[in-house]
Amino acid sequence: MRGSLARACGLLCTMVLTGACASLATPTALPPLDDAALANGRYTVSLLPGESFDLVDGRSGAATGEEGAASVTLELLPVPRARGDVNGDGSEDVAALLAVTMSGVGPSFELVLILNQAGQPQQAASIALGEGADVRGMMIERGQVVVTTLGRPPGASPAAQPSLLRVRTFAFQGQALVEAPATEVAMSSVTGSLTYRERMALPPEAIVTVQLVDVSQADAPASLISEQSFPTAGRQVPLSFVLAFDPAAIDELDTYAVQAMIVVEGTLLFRTTQQYPVITHDNPVTIDVVVQRVG
Repeated sequence: MRGSLARACGLLCTMVLTGACASLATPTALPPLDDAALANGRYTVSLLPGESFDLVDGRSGAATGEEGAASVTLELLPVPRARGDVNGDGSEDVAALLAVTMSGVGPSFELVLILNQAGQPQQAASIALGEGADVRGMMIERGQVVVTTLGRPPGASPAAQPSLLRVRTFAFQGQALVEAPATEVAMSSVTGSLTYRERMALPPEAIVTVQLVDVSQADAPASLISEQSFPTAGRQVPLSFVLAFDPAAIDELDTYAVQAMIVVEGTLLFRTTQQYPVITHDNPVTIDVVVQRVG
């Protein structure tokens, strides 16, 4: 009798606990949004309210609706791009840039937020960043989109090296991206050019990524300090780069280096095979980087 009662109690507890765990179970996250789906979706921009654009392979040459809209061109840039959960549903959303060219003038840049809806991309909001915005980085942090741009200080001559990093934060509220007050940080930079020795041309879809890293710990992975990624868009080597960094984040006792790679349609084509030390220990802040063919 006592054994039967114990077994019954154990079964009841198991059923109760199982039910409780089921009610607290985390929803299964949806698969990440596919780049091809993003590049072939329908988009709207705040610069042209009421118009929608169907992108094919990331580009569109005409809007649906208004006459004369064929003078408008949209391009969904492959970099920079950020992934993370913005609306708190546990699935990975995407923040990206649209370059908007109207009547041959521009481009102006639009930040677009694309939500993961049942595994399919759905644009939720967009906001104009302004003409000529030099976006150097983007991330999704604590449900907000953080965009960093590099520009010249107020009053600087057009020939002056861009050195002012602006950090812009956008929250998704209702059906809109709302910007918080911006912060500005006086930055230093590592500048240079990237090239290779092979006699070959890069395709226009090639993506160049240059990184400033801390390589002080020989037995640990390099720590990323700054990164710049951009499509070549038909440009050929040598390709110039600017890696902005906060001087306050630099330890004079540490060792820093530049590394780079060139990727074409997801395949690594070139990469650095040696260290290019910069900044500390009497190393330069202007450097020429040579990447080697892979494979």
